[in-house]
Amino acid sequence: MGTWTIDYGHARDSITIAQNGTFRQIYESPIGTIHYESDWNNWWLEERESGFVRLHLVGMKRTGELGSIFNRPLGGVDPIEFTMVDICEGGEVAMPSEVILVVTGADFPTPRGLLLRQMHLLGSEWDWYFSLDD
Repeated sequence: MGTWTIDYGHARDSITIAQNGTFRQIYESPIGTIHYESDWNNWWLEERESGFVRLHLVGMKRTGELGSIFNRPLGGVDPIEFTMVDICEGGEVAMPSEVILVVTGADFPTPRGLLLRQMHLLGSEWDWYFSLDD
């Protein structure tokens, strides 16, 4: 629970995760050209056989990369146009109307010792993750 953020340098993305199973996303560029605020949408956890946990954020917009991904009305990533790869388990992950994050530990000090890692866009070397605000 709490507010988790990514600072892309050119923009900031935050998700506030509530205990009641809902979340809200706010994305803003520092120069004010883009401001997006979602409604409260549902989230749920998926415990994997590998021991990893995935956080499913229904209707969340994927930010930090291409406008064609960010501007999808239902959120997520078009699985026909883009391939997303799990950064911990490998393999493709379809996210047609949600964003899925992998809950991991960190090898540096961070609140609660957790990070929420984005799936990789195939061919991308970006390693984006949300960290909990203090």
